[in-house]
Amino acid sequence: MEVDLKRLNQVVTVARMKNLSRAAEHLHISQPALSRSIATLESSLGVRLFERGRNGMAATAIGQLFLAEAESLIRNAQNLEDNLHRYKLGEGGTASLGMIPMLASLILSPVASQIMNSRPGLNLYTSVKSYEELHKELKENHIELFFCIRNQAPRSDRFAIETVHTLNGALYVRAEHPLASKENVQPEDGLAFPVLSGSRIPRNLKLSDQQGEFICSNAHILREVALNTDGMLWASVGFVREAENSGALVRLKLFGEANLFSSEVVMVRHKDLELLPATKAVVDCIKARFVEIG
Repeated sequence: MEVDLKRLNQVVTVARMKNLSRAAEHLHISQPALSRSIATLESSLGVRLFERGRNGMAATAIGQLFLAEAESLIRNAQNLEDNLHRYKLGEGGTASLGMIPMLASLILSPVASQIMNSRPGLNLYTSVKSYEELHKELKENHIELFFCIRNQAPRSDRFAIETVHTLNGALYVRAEHPLASKENVQPEDGLAFPVLSGSRIPRNLKLSDQQGEFICSNAHILREVALNTDGMLWASVGFVREAENSGALVRLKLFGEANLFSSEVVMVRHKDLELLPATKAVVDCIKARFVEIG
């Protein structure tokens, strides 16, 4: 028998209302048409689904078994339709993406919170690793895309690279730091203090080759170390904004400049593969978050 969801719904409606007239009215068809549809189904099955009597339509024993299966099929079909609709809207399905630790420290927590609150049916899988590891995962199709800094992006015709945001960064110290109140910090002023950073410091941004370094991919740890030592923290303006606004961290004017570097954040993905709706929804959320942090 070919499954006809429309006819199954008719059977379920008749069983629920126990009356052909009311069921026909509910289904917006004529009573004779509904009666013929039920009779045709019974004939094709070779069984009686209903007993007709003074009290209306009552399901037979085999009709009750049929109704249980029919109701299950109707529910599953509705669930399928609902899931496909949610999938197209990016409210369901799976998004798999990667992010270097520095960017994850900056935006992943608020992005994940927003996605879980606004799209509770979406599965979000994130890989927070070095850009070399993320590049490998993308090539092996373990993730759909990843976010990194422009100079970390792979040079290959296989991948599309899209600029997402430009992060402004500066050098920060705690409020009690000896340089916190100095108007114009010169290289020689910082020789006695180690540098804190999420990656190796470019030579042009180091005050001296003699400076010690604390390199850590976790930006939250770097911020805590900066708040508890005289280390000088290279960080994005957005990440330390709250600490700067509260006065806990102070932005140094190195060589008279408040913002000393900028980093271009890019999204790397396969050039010829369209992103899944769920992934598009997450990417839109990430882009919006970058706009918020400035």
